[in-house]
Amino acid sequence: MDMTRKFIQMGVTRARRYANWAGGKKYTGKLDEQGKKITVTKGPEDEVKAESARIFGVVLKEVQADEDYLQYAREHKEKYENHFKVEKHEDDDEDVLTPVRKRRSEREIKVKVKDESSSD
Repeated sequence: MDMTRKFIQMGVTRARRYANWAGGKKYTGKLDEQGKKITVTKGPEDEVKAESARIFGVVLKEVQADEDYLQYAREHKEKYENHFKVEKHEDDDEDVLTPVRKRRSEREIKVKVKDESSSD
């Protein structure tokens, strides 16, 4: 069900991009003096593509309001969000992500965490 939502949401953004910029290209592919991408000037909005984006948007709202979808989304959130905690690893400069709820795999996952106090 979530793949359906993602597909429809992609339809909204893609149709909107093609409605706003000819050929769907927002940037020229060249860089300016500061090294930033050069934006193409928006032309007149393509009404057919804008209508397509609107239709995708209506369908997206229907999917997001669907009771089955909402139930699946709640279950997914409960199952997968906030299930790791970060603990300091004393032996080296890596932190350890430990599952809050034990899963089949109870191994620790080491990741390097950028020190927020250091300046770039």
